[in-house]
Amino acid sequence: MIKKERRGVPEVNSSSMADIAFLLLIFFLVTTTISSDKGLMMILPGEGDEQVVNKQNIVTLNINEEGQVLATHGLENKMLQIQEITNYCQTKVLKGNFSKKQDERGTSLLIFSIAAADRSKVDYFVSVLDQIKKAKYTNPVTQEEMRITKISIANS
Repeated sequence: MIKKERRGVPEVNSSSMADIAFLLLIFFLVTTTISSDKGLMMILPGEGDEQVVNKQNIVTLNINEEGQVLATHGLENKMLQIQEITNYCQTKVLKGNFSKKQDERGTSLLIFSIAAADRSKVDYFVSVLDQIKKAKYTNPVTQEEMRITKISIANS
């Protein structure tokens, strides 16, 4: 009887595995793009840009947890659906005060302040902000079409 020799299991040379893993890591780091959130495009005032504002020029839009909006201007309170905000803002601007300064001829003095409840959804806030930004009005001095630019974010 012939004896068969048992051969050992051949070993794989793993000395270059670390180099290959390192090269793959560098490849994926270089070729991967990291997406960054754009956020809301708003121009924020600089530090210390505080202004004295007449309370009659502030329209507050309060958003509750269910997405209902309470518009307050002076003594007037009105419940609005989100779709009604654009028309409401346009009407308020046209009935409101306009700047008489030479450098700001005819711009609206109204400031629209958005206050959201602590538990309200961000979607409601963004929808209200979008509706305000859609509102347009005709400048009474220059007769050009303008958009609302004075928007404030308040704590509820």
